[in-house]
This record gives sequence, structure tokens and C-alpha cells, in this order.
Amino acid sequence: MSVQETFKTNRDRNEANRSRLDAERVRITEMRARDEALRARDEALRARDEAERARDEVLRAVQAVRAENEALAKRLRETEAQLRALGVDPRPS
Repeated sequence: MSVQETFKTNRDRNEANRSRLDAERVRITEMRARDEALRARDEALRARDEAERARDEVLRAVQAVRAENEALAKRLRETEAQLRALGVDPRPS
């Protein structure tokens, strides 16, 4: 009888250990999946930040070009006014 009890106890203990190990494997798998999701999110955030920086740089370049165009247009108007003051038609036909 004691041999049967020992086998049953060992079998029960082994089952408990297998269940515990299975639960640990599941927990580790979930942690790895969560870590991978966090890494992917961080990468997406870095990409978004880089895209925003690039967009801001393009906007600054566009603003600089517009300012330069406005300055050139003003200078052209001033030059045309000076030519008219001298009696020269700045836009001949």
C-alpha cells in the first residue's frame, strides 16, 4: 500500500510541477510579447518624432523661401518705382 501511495504522491507532485512550469512558460511568453509590443510602440513613436522634425524643417524652409520671395518682390517694386521716377518704363511692351 505504501508503494502505491508513494507513486500517487509522486504523480500528484509531478502534475503540480508541470502545471507550475506551464504557468511560468505562459507568463514568460506574455512578458516577451508585452516587451515586443513596447519596443514596437517606442519605435513607432521615434519614427513619428522624426517625421515631425522633418515636417518642421520643411515648414521652416518654406517660410524662408516665402520671406525671400517677399523681399525680392519688395525690392522689385522699389526698383520699378525708382525707374519710373527717372522716366523709364520698367515694363516695356
